[in-house]
Amino acid sequence: MSVGNDRRHQIVCPKCNGSMEEGFLPDASRGVIQDTKWVRGKPEPHWLGGVKSPDQKLMGGLKDSTACISVLSYRCQKCGFLENYAR
Repeated sequence: MSVGNDRRHQIVCPKCNGSMEEGFLPDASRGVIQDTKWVRGKPEPHWLGGVKSPDQKLMGGLKDSTACISVLSYRCQKCGFLENYAR
């Protein structure tokens, strides 16, 4: 599967061979809509609520581009299957 901004290749669903469309999973947890981020490691509960990353920073405070990566999502128009990529 080719992933990215190259529109010359149509992305095909690996489950039903339907057509996949690009989108994103919105995160509206802080009063604004942002794209979902992928963070390395297992989240741990924070005593104030929410979760923290393994390096002890609150998830909402991650600003380092090497620590969090935007998630690109594709949805099958036929069966609804979602496939996500951290890019």
